[in-house]
Order: sequence, then C-alpha cells, then structure tokens
Amino acid sequence: MFTHCTTEEETLNDEQIVYVHCQDMRVFDAEAMANPYIQGMPSLTALNGLAHNFERKLKNFIDPSIKCIGSAICIENYQLHTGKPLPEPSKLKQVTGRSNVIRSGIIDKPKCDITLDLIFRLFVPNTELLDKLNSQLIKPALPSSFAGGTMHPPSLYQSIDWCHVHTKPSELFKNLKAKSSNGSWLYPSKKVVKSFEQLIDALNGNFNLRPAAIGFAALEEPVKRDAALHEYHCYAEPVIGLLECVSNTSVKYAGAKQFFHDAFWVMDVQKESMLMKKSKFEYE
Repeated sequence: MFTHCTTEEETLNDEQIVYVHCQDMRVFDAEAMANPYIQGMPSLTALNGLAHNFERKLKNFIDPSIKCIGSAICIENYQLHTGKPLPEPSKLKQVTGRSNVIRSGIIDKPKCDITLDLIFRLFVPNTELLDKLNSQLIKPALPSSFAGGTMHPPSLYQSIDWCHVHTKPSELFKNLKAKSSNGSWLYPSKKVVKSFEQLIDALNGNFNLRPAAIGFAALEEPVKRDAALHEYHCYAEPVIGLLECVSNTSVKYAGAKQFFHDAFWVMDVQKESMLMKKSKFEYE
C-alpha cells in the first residue's frame, strides 16, 4: 500500500519552493489557555507568529526575497501542568532601611510542555539561493519562543540531526513516512461553524475534530483613539474554529499530494478578521 502511495510523488516539483523540517522540537511553559473558553492546545496564531518571526530573520540573515507561505505542525507529546507556578521575587516591602523582597501575586495561567515537528514552506524567487540554503544557515534564524514558551532543539544526548532543508517534496515526505506512528498532524478543517450549537454537533459527529483558537474578529470599524499603538484601533474578540487531528499512519496512506495540499496553515488578514486558514498553495 505504501509503495502504491509513492507513485505520484515525482510529479510534485516547484523550483522556487523549499521546505524546512524541524523535528522533535521541545517547547516549555507554553500558554495552554488560548482564550477564556478553551484550555489545552495553544492558539494557532502562535504558529503564524513563529513563521513570521522566522521569515524576518531569514530576510535579515540570508536574503530579503525569501517568504514563508505556509507552516505545518505535528504534536508528538503534550503535557499540561497541574500546579501553579511560583512567581519570581519582584517587589520591595520597604523603600528605606532593610527591605525584604516579596513575590507578586499568583495568577493561575495554565501552561504546557510540547514536543512537536514543524515544517515551513519557503518561497525563494532567487534560484541562486537554492544552492546556498542549508541547515547551518537556517538554524540561527529559527526563533527560540513559541506560544509564550521557550523552544529548544532536541537534547545533544539524543544525537538527532533535527533541521533539514528539502528542495524536493518527495524527499521530505519520505522522511515523514519513516517517523513513528505517535502524535498527530493538525490539519485545517474544511468544516466551518457559525454558532456554539454547530460546534458541538461537529465535535460529536467527528471525533478527529478539535476546537481551537484560530484568530480574532473585529467588533467595530477601526477608528483613531488616543494612546493607541497604531493610528487606527478597534476592539476584537478571539474566534473559535476547528482543526482536524490526522495520525501519521493516515498521512502515509493519503499520500504526498494530499499532505502538501491540506496540512499547511497561513494567516488570512481581512478588514473584519485575522484568521488561520488552509494555505492555498497547490501542486499541479
């Protein structure tokens, strides 16, 4: 069956597309409460923030023509913290004389530790850069934070070559098929819900669907306000959407073409909303 799935991989080719695969990345103390209604997976807007930060560093380090046009994520291990973190000493009890440093108040913010795989789809219009791109240039540009937590590569004791640059999708998919069956890829869901009742019905009808924070919707037209960081300002609220959990086994059976068409996220910015959606890039 796996041999049959590889017959169409050779047709997936685009000379201006490069994939960066970062495997077994460890995230500590990430924000596990995306909004007041969902606790668990961090907001998917954090994935866009990570990709945008990565793109800015690549522009500064390598070439300003590089763009990140999509990112995929696979959760291999997840652990929600059960205790409350004790804040660091930050306040002085007395201004004069001998003072005892006290701690600020404890705020209950759920945190989590995650082990994940990340794939960034880069658009490189300059063909001369394709021969120069390698993992040694990519590694310094990878951000060290994700969803408010600290992101580290695998431990040195594991001896894992964790960063790979692929110019051919077939090479990347071959490595993905060799991964263990643990974990799930987070796909953009094709199902759209417009009410809480529709959300509950969708979750009951498909156990692979999960609620997630996918962005923000504006509550008003942008207007000028004093003390705002930008010229125009508007109030917004977080939006809850759906994502689909797809196992590595299902990814292998579906084939490379479906993975590269369905697994990547991108931020869709409009006048009324900023939402994470499926990347529109497709191979012919």
